Amino acid sequence: LADATATVRATNGPVSVKNSSGTIDARSVNGPVSLSGGSGTMKLQTTNGPLSVKLDSEWQGNVEGSTQNGPLTVHLPRSYRSGVIVESLGHGPINCRAAACADARRTWSEEDDRRIELGSATANVKLSTVNGPVSVRESE
Repeated sequence: LADATATVRATNGPVSVKNSSGTIDARSVNGPVSLSGGSGTMKLQTTNGPLSVKLDSEWQGNVEGSTQNGPLTVHLPRSYRSGVIVESLGHGPINCRAAACADARRTWSEEDDRRIELGSATANVKLSTVNGPVSVRESE
């Protein structure tokens, strides 16, 4: 989709947004939600599935994504310039292996709430999981 406004809903299937721009609200109850490239305003949500976000060198707009009871995977290129906040609310482990992880700001609370801030720019990408593992990786 190019400069589109779209609302996408799935109950038991995957939702994928690739190289799209505009305003997109994508949700799935029992399936994965993925975003790869693009720009604009994205709202991504899944209840019992994984959330996967692959970003290009910079995000123009903002992304809010969340999963309940599913893993969160973020892929960042070495040259990524926008800010990203990744949160784990619950008991899932966090694995941060992208180049941006070296300078990440980390906040851990006693209630198992953990937050990683990546990049030096204002965070226009905010992603979270409740009770799922988090993985931040280098893009290929």
